[in-house]
Amino acid sequence: MLNRKNAGMLSVIGLASVLMSGAAVNAFAETSPSSKGTSNVPTAPVQDPRPSYEVLADRLAKKLDLNDKTRNKVSELFKADGKAIRIIQNELAQTQAEISSLSPIEKGYLKEVDKLADERGELTKELTVAYAKNRVKLYKLLTPTQIEALEGPSHS
Repeated sequence: MLNRKNAGMLSVIGLASVLMSGAAVNAFAETSPSSKGTSNVPTAPVQDPRPSYEVLADRLAKKLDLNDKTRNKVSELFKADGKAIRIIQNELAQTQAEISSLSPIEKGYLKEVDKLADERGELTKELTVAYAKNRVKLYKLLTPTQIEALEGPSHS
């Protein structure tokens, strides 16, 4: 059963995952000057024919001035961990779809929602740990200077 303490903890973990994903997207989002030249706006996404882990590794390599050997290790890390993370994300989406498909007028509604909420909590925990493990592996490939550049001034 999901008690209030566990539900609160899982909510915080879920929020942290979302924030971490948002931070990663922002860190690697490309911008271009607007027509007025005073602010940056996201450019329209251009479909790169390469796998996303390659694109992400290249962006990180440029940002952190990675050598080819490290860049290739980062790419392999993103490829391997990305597959595992996508599986968990898909399971989370499936669980959410199941919850959304339930109707409060159906018999056993609350029991089923409780069961699916427990599953969703476990999946959120798995996803958070998977992101953390990926980050640990990535940091092992980087120098202290590169880690500082990746984290930016807010972590100083």
